[in-house]
Amino acid sequence: MKQKKSLGLILKLVLIAVGAVCFTALVMILISRSQLSSTYESLIEEELKVACVELESKLSFEYDGDWALTPDGEMEKGGYVVQTEYMNEMDDIHKKTGLEYTLFYGDTRIITTIEKSDGSGRLVGTKATDAVIAQTLKGGQDYLGTNVVINNRPYFAYYIPLKNSDGTIVGMCFAGRLAEDVSAGIAKAVMMCLVSGIVIIVLVAVFGFFLNRVLSAQMHKVADNLEQLADGDLSVEVDEKLLNRGDELGIIGNSTKVLVDKISDIIGKLKNASEDLSANSENLSASAGQANDAAGQVAAAMDDISKGAVSQADSIQTAVNNTESIGKSIEGISDSVGVMNNASVEMKESCKTAMDTLNNLIKHSEKVATSVDSIATKIGSTNESANAISELTDAINSIASQTNLLSLNASIEAARAGEAGKGFAVVASEISTLADQSKQSADKINEIVVRLIKDASESVEVMKVLSENVVEQKQQLSATQEDMDKMQTNINGVAASADDIADKISNLRSDNEGLGQIIEDLSAISEENAASTEETNASVEELSATFQMINDDADGLNNLAQNMQDTIAYFH
Repeated sequence: MKQKKSLGLILKLVLIAVGAVCFTALVMILISRSQLSSTYESLIEEELKVACVELESKLSFEYDGDWALTPDGEMEKGGYVVQTEYMNEMDDIHKKTGLEYTLFYGDTRIITTIEKSDGSGRLVGTKATDAVIAQTLKGGQDYLGTNVVINNRPYFAYYIPLKNSDGTIVGMCFAGRLAEDVSAGIAKAVMMCLVSGIVIIVLVAVFGFFLNRVLSAQMHKVADNLEQLADGDLSVEVDEKLLNRGDELGIIGNSTKVLVDKISDIIGKLKNASEDLSANSENLSASAGQANDAAGQVAAAMDDISKGAVSQADSIQTAVNNTESIGKSIEGISDSVGVMNNASVEMKESCKTAMDTLNNLIKHSEKVATSVDSIATKIGSTNESANAISELTDAINSIASQTNLLSLNASIEAARAGEAGKGFAVVASEISTLADQSKQSADKINEIVVRLIKDASESVEVMKVLSENVVEQKQQLSATQEDMDKMQTNINGVAASADDIADKISNLRSDNEGLGQIIEDLSAISEENAASTEETNASVEELSATFQMINDDADGLNNLAQNMQDTIAYFH
């Protein structure tokens, strides 16, 4: 029996699972990109601030005294010209960190690591933007910009005030990184997430198609066995490997084997019953023929009948009654055959219901797999949150280290400078600022921990769904057991009907024997009924017609038995 080709159920479920993984990976990549961008920018901000503060601290304490500018436009500290020395130091730091540094006097760049776009030298003598001048040079506050254009290129930039010992703002310190470098770092991290997602999708797809190939092969074996049974072949042999499986396919295989065995047993009993029915109908036909011959002999001896008319009439009536009993027995056989057929129909319906229930069981098993995939996704999200916590913890440690360094420097210089140590109030202020930044990092860590807890809660919910699916699967198994019990009941009904047919045939045989005895009595009485020849002759003709009807009914019963044998012969 050919069926229209289409995607298998298991393959469809595999494709759905792969699609779900693809969608989840896409969502996670989008979320990761947003989180990575935010986290990366925060780290850049911290890096620039620390670098800027470190540069200002280093340059301010190398020489005592205030900042000034020589007539030649070179930077001076405490009466010493530090232009070249500080330039070399800033270049060395630039090589180590990759950051750009600038020292402003007023609003003008005096020392910088930034090269001009045409390569003709350093970008000195240029001015800061109005926003930077207003906030840092005039307002005395730090300035952070994520798109500060310097030399026609966008920068992540951080500015802090440069002060003399009396607290007067005389310039600014700058630390910056090209925005395109930041974007490249974010893009690299996103690309790593994308590659990881693709690898996961490929692994899931390969495993899914492998699983589809294995399970589909087993399902096709079961389908072939059932198709073989539907074609009437009772020599079906279920694969031993399938019978030994401990999963739902093993249950289907064992149920198929039980079904084949039960149908084979029923067909065998029906064959025996039909053969008995055919033999009994032939005996009935032969008996009716013999009775008809006896009636002919009675007609030939009508001349000798003279006595026993009343007894003869009673005997004939008894024969009629027995004939009616034979007819009722035949009707009972017909009814029993109808019951047997109905039971067979119900048996087929029960088997179909069992198959539907088992198919539902397979679907619910796939739900369990889907729930497990969801748990894996949530665990991946939890791991990402843990990684973010690690990065922010590193930022806090870095800030703490700088805080300790500044505190140590402030203590040493305060002890060395004596009264002049009051200028180190700037260092104390920076220590306070770093402490604030540490608190901000701790707050961010707390936010990530909250998200981590939320992901864990979602994983618990998924486990609840998994538990519900398992319960539903058990209910489906119970339904399957009930259907198989119903099929067994129907089979018992067929067997009972076969037994009933045998009883009816036995009754028919007894009635036939009684009829033969009556005919013998009738023959004896006919010899004495010579006086009532004509009346007896008419009665014998009626009796002969009755025997012909019995013979015809016996032939019909024989045909019915033959049809039953032909139908059962479909199974071989």
